[in-house]
Amino acid sequence: MLSFKPSKLVVVDLNENGLAELTRDLRSTYGMYVPEEYRTYTLNFSDPIFERIFRKEQGFDIVANFSAHKHVRSEKDEYSVQALIENNVIKAKKLLDLLAEYPPKHFFCVSTDKAANPVNIMGASKRIMKI
Repeated sequence: MLSFKPSKLVVVDLNENGLAELTRDLRSTYGMYVPEEYRTYTLNFSDPIFERIFRKEQGFDIVANFSAHKHVRSEKDEYSVQALIENNVIKAKKLLDLLAEYPPKHFFCVSTDKAANPVNIMGASKRIMKI
C-alpha cells in the first residue's frame, strides 16, 4: 500500500510493541516510502477515541480491518466466545456504522476465510461480520 505513496498513514492497533516494530521497520527499510504524516495509536477500533480520530479526519480513503478474532481455543470457554462475539460482531458493526457515515473509497475486512461455510461459532461470527 505504501507504494501508492499515500499522503498520510494512520495505524491503530492494541499491540504497542507491534506498532513500535512496524515504525522501526518502515523507517529502516531502504527505499521505503513513509508519508510525512504517519501516526500510530494504541487503541481498540471500537474505542471512543478512535471514533473521535475518524470523525476529525472526516474518514479515510482506505480502511482495512484486521481485527477479527481468528482462533478460539475452545467453544466451551464462555469468555472466549463472548469476546469473539463482542469483537467480530458488535464492534465490527460499530465500525461499519462509522464507515457508512464516512465511506472510504476502499474497505477491506480481513479474516473472513471461514465465513463461506461456517462450521462453528467463530466462522458464523465472521460470516455476520462479512455481511
